[in-house]
Parts: sequence; C-alpha cells; structure tokens
Amino acid sequence: MWLREERLSLVLPIERSSDGVWQQKARYSQPDLHDELVLDIDGPFSSVASAETYVVRFVVTGDRNAGKSTLLHAFVNAHDRDWLRVTSLLPVLTGTFANARFAGAFEPSVPRDELPYLDTDVARCTLVLTREDFLFFLREFDLPVVGEMATYDYAAIEFLELGGDHLDAMIQRGGSGEKKKQHTAASALHAAALDKSTDIVTTVDRFAYFLNCDALIAATTTEEEQGKESSSSSSSSSSGKGGKKNQ
Repeated sequence: MWLREERLSLVLPIERSSDGVWQQKARYSQPDLHDELVLDIDGPFSSVASAETYVVRFVVTGDRNAGKSTLLHAFVNAHDRDWLRVTSLLPVLTGTFANARFAGAFEPSVPRDELPYLDTDVARCTLVLTREDFLFFLREFDLPVVGEMATYDYAAIEFLELGGDHLDAMIQRGGSGEKKKQHTAASALHAAALDKSTDIVTTVDRFAYFLNCDALIAATTTEEEQGKESSSSSSSSSSGKGGKKNQ
C-alpha cells in the first residue's frame, strides 16, 4: 500500500501557483486521438463549451476520506492497475482531473489529505466520450436516455467535488447575521472560488454524497461498546444496592 501511494504521488505531483493556490492536474487522451478533441482544462472551474458536446454535470461531496478524489482521478489515471476495467465501462476519448486548495494560500506546508491527494477545496474531472459509447453505457445500466442526445457527436461527463471545509465555508458565506460573520475567506481568490462554487451547484444535474463506511462502522461500534459499558455499570450498581438492603 505504501509503495502504491508513493508511486501515485509521483504520477500526481502537487504544485503551487503564483497566486498561492495548491493544485494537482492529470490528463488522459487516446493515443490516436485528433488534436482538436484534446481537453485543455486549466483548473477546477474550467468547463466543456462546445456545440457538438452534450454535457452532464454532477456535484460530489460527502464524508472526509470517503474516496471522492480517488474516484474522480480514476477516470484519467492510466497508470493504475485497474485502468482497463475503468475504460471497459467508459471508453474515454479524453479526460482531465484538476484538484485545488484555495484556502491554503498562506499555509507554509502542503495541505494534504490521504496520499496522494490535496486536502481538496474543489476538484473536477471531465470526460469526453463518443455519443454511441455514452448511449451504450446508459442502456447497459438501465439509465434514462435523453432524446436530444441524437443531435450531438460527443458526450461529456463533469464531476465537481466540493471538499468538506469548502462546503462549510459556502454555507456560512451564504448565511446571514452571526452565521455569516463566522466566515472570512483566506483571500480574494478563495472568496471568488466560494462564489463560483455556489453558482455551479444551482445548475448541476445530480448530486452524490459519499459515506466513509470505515468511520461510520467505527463510530457505531464505539457507541455500542459505550452502551454495553453503561448497561454493565448500571447493573453492577443495582446489584450492589440490593446486596446492602438484604444485609
């Protein structure tokens, strides 16, 4: 596991832009793809804009360390041992992954989460497929087929991940009174990212919430153990009181 994480860190290096934003980028294109189909995504807010492309957008959020960034990166991570399994389901023509941490502009060290990923504020994965491959995928999994797809040559799937800290800041920023006063953006760029994220969530097609099952099971187990200890302690106390009365 450690070797795999270290290898991923080399494949997905972390850079810092001139304005202080920590970021990671990855890209995949089929080797025989024409240049005009190659996506050039500069950041997590870049989007597909083409009259020939039908776009489906998702927002991905959820528990910490639930695999959100791992999922988005998997669609373009041709170095992974399971890459062929991914492309057998979604034969991607071209795709990009961009991961950014806006709130960390003044953090002295890399704001990491689980290796190899940043502690994400916003991440985006964009995939482009042919219309035929996208329709086949929909039918294979009994998903609804959009009638207007027939007028497009390509389909693009966009996943936008909102990190927990970023989502909390969006909620506070959109609040009022004392709730709004609790939030101060780390920079003008961070504030712009929060506003842009708020605009995007009003236009997406679907939302997906990821659960960290390991943390959920651990929390449930702890609660059960505490309940047993409390019950055992209560029983012992009752037994002790009864013994004194009998004496």
